[in-house]
Amino acid sequence: MTNKKDKMQQTDETCEVCGQNEALDNEAKEAEELLEEATDKPCDCDDSVDSAVVIEVQDLLNEFAKEKEDLVNKILRLQADFDNYRQRMQNQIEDIRSKANESLVLELLPVIDNFERAINAAPEDSSFVSGVKMIFQQLLKTLEDHGLQPINALGEQFDPNFHEAVRMNSDSDGELVVTSELLKGYLFKGKVIRASMVEVGAKHNEEDE
Repeated sequence: MTNKKDKMQQTDETCEVCGQNEALDNEAKEAEELLEEATDKPCDCDDSVDSAVVIEVQDLLNEFAKEKEDLVNKILRLQADFDNYRQRMQNQIEDIRSKANESLVLELLPVIDNFERAINAAPEDSSFVSGVKMIFQQLLKTLEDHGLQPINALGEQFDPNFHEAVRMNSDSDGELVVTSELLKGYLFKGKVIRASMVEVGAKHNEEDE
């Protein structure tokens, strides 16, 4: 409500300044016509009076020009303020939309987890399971198109920014790698919304094996 009121107020101010600018143009035009009459028409009065009239009209024209310049600058400032206001509103709307989508995706993650558990526990040769897998892949594809991305964990070097170690092997000296993924983690538009819950252990070189 406040944003709409501010927008209306800015529009009214712009219209008011435009009206003032138009009035100044009319007054300046009248002054120019008076100046032309004073300089073009023959006059019986002496030259000093004519010069005084010309100087007075010229001063008025200069004053009108200065006021017009001030009004134009005011219009430009109002336009810049309005553009900034519109950009702020767009940013706020986008931020609200992004947070709402993120909240929805977070609530869907347990559903995705249960889907995966059910599929992994079901027999492979079931046509029903194959249909469920197709529906599950469609769901994941839709979410991925909107910014959801699974975090790679198994076999990767342990990274506390993406992985949460809940269990550690006894031989965990040296460089740590993820040896088991207990719960899949996800990114949403590049931001970690759930870290992968993993088991970590020491990385074994081929010579050691």
